[in-house]
Amino acid sequence: MNDETRDAVKRIFDEMESERRERMRHLEAKVRDCPGSLTDRDRLELVVGNPEIESVPHFEMLVTSLSFAKETVDPESVKTAWKEFLTSCESPTLSEEWDLASDRVMTRCFERLGKTDHSIAVYEHILSEIIGGDPNYRDGAEECLFRLFEYYTNSTSTRRAREILTLIRTFNENGLVSDARYYEVLPQETELFCRELGQAVDQDRRLAEERLRLENGGAFENLHPMTKGYIIDAELWSDDRMRKLDPSAGPRRWALGIEAEFHYKVYEPYRKELASALGRSPKTCGPRDIIDLLKLSSSSRVAGQVISQVFRRLSGHETLASLSNLDALEVICEHRNQIAHATTLGPYTLNRCNAFLETIRESGWLYTFLSALQPIRPE
Repeated sequence: MNDETRDAVKRIFDEMESERRERMRHLEAKVRDCPGSLTDRDRLELVVGNPEIESVPHFEMLVTSLSFAKETVDPESVKTAWKEFLTSCESPTLSEEWDLASDRVMTRCFERLGKTDHSIAVYEHILSEIIGGDPNYRDGAEECLFRLFEYYTNSTSTRRAREILTLIRTFNENGLVSDARYYEVLPQETELFCRELGQAVDQDRRLAEERLRLENGGAFENLHPMTKGYIIDAELWSDDRMRKLDPSAGPRRWALGIEAEFHYKVYEPYRKELASALGRSPKTCGPRDIIDLLKLSSSSRVAGQVISQVFRRLSGHETLASLSNLDALEVICEHRNQIAHATTLGPYTLNRCNAFLETIRESGWLYTFLSALQPIRPE
């Protein structure tokens, strides 16, 4: 861009900014002299056009005077209510400038004034824009999904909460939701599912935990608390009745349990050494990363020696890189990949789930491998 073009573009933007400021001065004069003459469009422009709107004296008046704020948002209309309102008061100026930042301002305003249902309607609109493919809304995915999930989990809309959790999983697989936040809410899926069926999950979870302690003793007791949570949940979803409802739920949690135990007992304590040897630094080690580390540990190269030194501090270091471990982890990778890409690889069926459980859980491999990851205790 040459200097002449640059100057011309700057003049255009300066003129637009000057027009915007003049428009804001005009609207602020209406607020001061004749607030009753303000339209919904005027109020929206004043609210989203002022970065400090929540601190100005007429903030509450502007927001509560919106016709949208005066109406009740019911469950049947919550997904479309905000879009319909924006359409009803749209103008060329408002339409061109309205974006994710504008919607975010409105969610904060409604939340601050205790109008949670109205805020949720705006979040539902944001979600519809994201799903519709608007690239300008992609950055709002994580905030939007987790606010909706929190709201619906604490309401009676259990089905919508589960729908949002499914979207969280999909967006996580596409890199728009972090692993940490997804794993944080995943255990709630079981509770939501049972709540929708009219069943209490607490008793089932306690019984599953008691059974795990009896059947596996120290192998279960020594696990990291995060791993225990995934394993208990995996047991619940591996029940004959539950696996028929969602065949992928159990395998997904068994895989997360293995990932969590490797992370807390092996990767996190020796992150610097293992990441250096691996040639990459994942936040957590998935099954594929674990396979790569196990294979490298048998190498005579420097990287293999570094990994081997770390593994010698583990109880099962002698058999950690065995063929049986590598084969089982490959099975986990294969199943996890199909679950994540069911639209292209086909649905994850009950038969696939049964095959997974036979190889990973019922063979006894799982607890043998998890026990091998425990650090050697000093004598």
